[in-house]
Amino acid sequence: MAVTEGLLKLMNRDELEGVLAHELAHVTNRDILIGSIAATMAGAIMIPGQYGSMDCVHGGGSSSDNQAGEGVWERSA
Repeated sequence: MAVTEGLLKLMNRDELEGVLAHELAHVTNRDILIGSIAATMAGAIMIPGQYGSMDCVHGGGSSSDNQAGEGVWERSA
């Protein structure tokens, strides 16, 4: 396990040992696994929504009066 120089300067050996033991307990109890799965699921739900909202804003879809390759904001009068 690695710690930063700042943490080594800030804490004495006993405090550092307690912090590392606490963090390793999270790994042992699989707290980190549950958090990682939750974050991955949230990201998987969010990404399609982001693409959908960008498509809507940038004139996604086609209509019969649009020429090929011409966006909604690029129409000529």
